[in-house]
Amino acid sequence: MKNRQSLLVLLLLPLVCVLTLAVGVVWFFSIQAGEASIERLLRALSSQSVSETQSKLDQHFASIRRLNEQNARSLSQGLVPSDDADAVQRLFWWQAQHSGVQGYFLFGKRNGDFVDVGNPLTFDRDFITERISQKEFGDKLLRSFGLDSQGGRQELLSQPMTYAFQTERWYSEGLTRKATFWTDVYTWESESAKPPAIAVSSPVFGADGVVSGIVAIEHRLQQLDQVLSRITHNSATSIFLMDGQKRLIASSTSVPKNGEASLHQHPVIVAALQRLGAEGVDSSFHLDWQGASHFIGISKWDRDQGTAWPIIVAVPEDAFVQDFARNKRYAIAITIAAWIMLVMVGVALYYRLVQLPVNRLLTAVQRAQQGELSQTIAASGVRELATLASAFNEMLKNLSWTHGELERSNENLERQVQERTSELERLRANAESQARTDPLTGLANRRAFRELAERALRHIGRSCKPLSLIMLDIDHFKRVNDTWGHPVGDQVLKAIALVLAAHVRSSDIAARVGGEEFVILLVDTGQGGAQIFAERLRLAIMDVEVEVPGDRVRVTASFGVAEAVSRETKLDEVLGCADKALYHAKHNGRNRVSLASELDA
Repeated sequence: MKNRQSLLVLLLLPLVCVLTLAVGVVWFFSIQAGEASIERLLRALSSQSVSETQSKLDQHFASIRRLNEQNARSLSQGLVPSDDADAVQRLFWWQAQHSGVQGYFLFGKRNGDFVDVGNPLTFDRDFITERISQKEFGDKLLRSFGLDSQGGRQELLSQPMTYAFQTERWYSEGLTRKATFWTDVYTWESESAKPPAIAVSSPVFGADGVVSGIVAIEHRLQQLDQVLSRITHNSATSIFLMDGQKRLIASSTSVPKNGEASLHQHPVIVAALQRLGAEGVDSSFHLDWQGASHFIGISKWDRDQGTAWPIIVAVPEDAFVQDFARNKRYAIAITIAAWIMLVMVGVALYYRLVQLPVNRLLTAVQRAQQGELSQTIAASGVRELATLASAFNEMLKNLSWTHGELERSNENLERQVQERTSELERLRANAESQARTDPLTGLANRRAFRELAERALRHIGRSCKPLSLIMLDIDHFKRVNDTWGHPVGDQVLKAIALVLAAHVRSSDIAARVGGEEFVILLVDTGQGGAQIFAERLRLAIMDVEVEVPGDRVRVTASFGVAEAVSRETKLDEVLGCADKALYHAKHNGRNRVSLASELDA
């Protein structure tokens, strides 16, 4: 009896030890791999949120800047009379309704006149206008009026008050800079709230080239809360935006922001500020918040003028950790079940140690030859056979591990092949894009223009919508190359290309088809609209300046406009008509727009 018990111990003890060691090793590396995978996933989600935040902020602030610069050009060029407060008011009212900007559109003049339109916090009105007009009121006091549904001035909403707009940064610094700039974040004073705000300011020039006033858009940054809330990938993810002074100005969650927008007691912000002070931006850490662990990523958004605004992203780990914990519980249950089964098998083998041991071994060898590496040979009561069975089991275990390693190596090799294939596809796409792009200006080249234009002509043949073509040529461009050299000529071409890119819509096509010759295809636009667009481009090109040592190069351009009059019209026919109109414009003095239809008449 003692010998039989001893044999049982000798049989089970090595197996249990080996199994425990194997399970322990597998368990350790599984835990490590799981935690590493969770960490990579959290970093990827944080990085994606940061990238989307940076992109949305770029779009948001760029659209406001473009709108303000457009207002400055309209006032400077007289498209909107700068001395007509009603006209300026109507322009601001229309933009305040359709731009989505929360804040005020401002215009202050050197003579002390002032007009703005905005959505207030203190009045129960959608929009109001405020004015200082010595001509109309006879003093320098500010008056607030309501606006009707057409943007017209209505009743007086407040008593006249003193408002020295000349002391505001958007005005005073704008006079000094004489260029578009963003102010620092400041507190927007009101009776009901003190939200953080920022202003973009642009100069307005008179006919003498002197700054006559400053136009600005004062933007309440609480609007950024909506921008950030649309970025989060789940309701638990939080995004916080700080300004250059490390003050909270926007968040995707309902975090209170006061007039100072300063150091809040929010645990994420407090911890992030500590990291910003010690490590700067582009760092990450884990933080327990609201009873759960969060991955905190800190990056930055490079705003205008080299100012970096910190972006803080808090990604909850609960969803991932819960799955990981559930898998751990399953693994523990499976391990305990495996151990119990091992004991039961060992007890059964105790009664069958000498029954057909050789046949079992031979059968096991044959099955191993057929690829069954996961089997286990039960040890018999014969010591030599037990040793042989144990050695055979170890061999199968090593072969199984080796087989697994080979499978993982094959998977890695397949992944590398896929990555190389993707890289080759990307390179091919880049090469194809370069073949369709003018290398100097970045616009479409002649080949790309013909393909896109012919496609557009086929489309209007189905939709019966108008389509116009504008051909423009830089006046006396040879004189530019002969006087200042081809490098300066290239700069002029690039500047003209930037003007075209800034004015065309996404549905339009702009291309460089010759040395100094450009062409624009306007979709869903008749000849009248194309003429107005061409006049706008002509004025914009007249404002282009290229600096050279001791001088500035300014050019003009002549334009020819033609319309595709029927669905059977060919591209070469439209190009021919536009070219004739362009020749007519050059023949009649240059720097003008000529219509092909006028030549036919």
